[in-house]
Amino acid sequence: ASRELNLPSTVIPVGNNAMQAVGIAMQIKDDPGKPIVLCGLGDGTTQQGEVMEAMAEAARSNLPVLFWIEDNGYAISTPTTGQTFYNFPPSKDQPFWGMAINHFDGRNILPELDGIGALVDEVRQTRGPRIGVMRVDRLCNHSNADDQRIYRDADTLVTLNEKSNAVVNLRKALIEAGVDEVKLDEADAAIESECRAAAEQSRRVGDPEACMTASRPLAPEIAPGADEYHGTSDSDESITMIDAMRRVLSSKLKDDDRVTLLGQDIEDPKGDVFGVTKGLSTAYPGRVVNAPLSESTIIGSSIGRALAGGRPVGFIQFADFL
Repeated sequence: ASRELNLPSTVIPVGNNAMQAVGIAMQIKDDPGKPIVLCGLGDGTTQQGEVMEAMAEAARSNLPVLFWIEDNGYAISTPTTGQTFYNFPPSKDQPFWGMAINHFDGRNILPELDGIGALVDEVRQTRGPRIGVMRVDRLCNHSNADDQRIYRDADTLVTLNEKSNAVVNLRKALIEAGVDEVKLDEADAAIESECRAAAEQSRRVGDPEACMTASRPLAPEIAPGADEYHGTSDSDESITMIDAMRRVLSSKLKDDDRVTLLGQDIEDPKGDVFGVTKGLSTAYPGRVVNAPLSESTIIGSSIGRALAGGRPVGFIQFADFL
């Protein structure tokens, strides 16, 4: 993770990052600098429900997200050809949620750069989502717990290493394009040195320290054990818990433009199943928004908005829905 590089720490293998990417895009969509969100995925991960929901929400809300899929043909040992939304035979390469499928060959990347650049510019200018699929070949084990020789043909692995190594192919292409081979050797050496130094630094770092809470300490007046305010003795005013929550939300929306509400049935005229948000979507248009029937979308996108500096309030109607 790097705040300086706008790289959040997200969970990737099960696709949670996709919904968080959508939340970040919600937060930066109207930024005058026209930033975009790059959501990296593997071909196996595209079959996760979170990814499906994220793409649906990006399309519905027309968000500036580039879903970038690295397709190496395997989800660990399971072949993915013909199993994903973009290569399933009946709908192969058909637009998904209205988003065109853009294919690129990562094994020979140099000729693809103009097309990739055009796709990025399209997301930036339209402020809407797009999908890019980069075909590569996996040359090594999926992880240190995997042995691909068990499920992949030995001759195939030899051929792939000879013909499909993207780094080797890029070097050859650059030399053919006139790049000085000595400069490439220098770049190789510098990269290897930097990687070795980073690996050594990581090795020397001590064991991580447990953090028992990810929350900031509560203010004393609302911390556990604090006296509860019951109003003043000379006041005849009595409000319900729902009224109190509505007033707090209204106050936060009024005082902080970063505050947004997302949930099911929270817009007027219903204003939440219990009436908690009644009147708020009218008073703060565009900031109190009905969500699709998807708790993952509500929570995941709210996390993304918070990562990008927003102050989202994710409404879940009932605890049983979590």
